[in-house]
Amino acid sequence: MTTYYRGPRVLITDQVFYVRTTPERAYRVNELYECHVAEEAAPSSRVYGLGAAAGSIVVTVAVVPAHPTLPVVVVAVVVIMAASVLGGACLRRPARTYELCALYRGAYVCLYRSRDLTEFGQVKRGLVRALERHEYQVERTGESLFRPI
Repeated sequence: MTTYYRGPRVLITDQVFYVRTTPERAYRVNELYECHVAEEAAPSSRVYGLGAAAGSIVVTVAVVPAHPTLPVVVVAVVVIMAASVLGGACLRRPARTYELCALYRGAYVCLYRSRDLTEFGQVKRGLVRALERHEYQVERTGESLFRPI
């Protein structure tokens, strides 16, 4: 048995794609079809955060000239600082989620999901090598050939 990838969450051999997360799952490599990578879109919460920050700044700027007392100015400065922090946090780009998906026994399944692009690339390469090995064995023995994508 040849091992193509061994990591803390995944083991890929020439026979099985084994995921060590809860729940643990094992997929036979020779039953995986239409393998592909899916990238989950980044959440759109940053638009709402920036809108809230801009709105609070506008309201603060409108209120301060009407009531120019020291407590109002201090509250206005605190609101503007909080809005700036909120806007900056919303601008930070969230990590994308990458998924390996396949058709397995008639159903589409997510084989593996990760936000770490390096680990995801290693797992993907291990799966590709396992699928290539299986395809070579199928061609050599004359069995019907499947099409991994």
